[in-house]
Amino acid sequence: MTTHTRTRTWLVAVVLPFALLAAACGDGAGGDAPDGIGSGTGSDVGTGTGSDVGTGTGSDVGTGTSTGTDGRPEEEHAEGGAVDPVKERRQILTGAPGNDCSATGHQVTPAPAPDLPDEVAALRETLIDAALRCDEQFLRTAIGGSDAFTAGFGGEVDALALWWSLEAAGEQPFLRLAEVLATTPGVVEGGDGPIHVWPRVSTGQPQDTTELAWSEVTWVDDLAAARALGDGYVDWRTGISDDGQWRYFVRGD
Repeated sequence: MTTHTRTRTWLVAVVLPFALLAAACGDGAGGDAPDGIGSGTGSDVGTGTGSDVGTGTGSDVGTGTSTGTDGRPEEEHAEGGAVDPVKERRQILTGAPGNDCSATGHQVTPAPAPDLPDEVAALRETLIDAALRCDEQFLRTAIGGSDAFTAGFGGEVDALALWWSLEAAGEQPFLRLAEVLATTPGVVEGGDGPIHVWPRVSTGQPQDTTELAWSEVTWVDDLAAARALGDGYVDWRTGISDDGQWRYFVRGD
């Protein structure tokens, strides 16, 4: 064998495998790819949808929306396949009792009350908002900020527990609170000073029991029967003291 022959044989044996390998890698820039894997250059992973891996450039990893094995989008899966805690919290809030209360979705328009002290007017406004949102935390805070709050008669009563039990029984205390506070207030004298009360017909005073005043009591089905009671108005009513403390929200006598 001549020297040139031995050289060609060595080139075929050593160089050819590298050339074939390079050609195989170059095929990644074109040609058909297996199902679910798109074409790319080098070792790129590109964008895709579903379980696909699409095209890309350089060493970038592309973005895409893929679907997990349980049918949910991958963004709902945290590390280890756990559900995103933000979504879990949203689901818990959706099932909270407040979302099923009587005031949900309602709005009221408060009657003008320019003579209310600033503290009383502010508490009236925030109580209406809390009632419409069934905001148990704020209502409990307002109760706790009062020297003496009454939710019922015949002993100490957990106001929120009572109102939720009435909600469960088909009554509407949260909506009633908002509706009552939206009426025109009256004033009575309490042991520690004036108390601003809603509805004004609950004062029993002649100026507060006119036809116009009774027309604000829209939540009573039989208004004639309510007006005929010898003890006066005894349905839902509430009061805020002159210094801005919530004093009561009751029904009955």
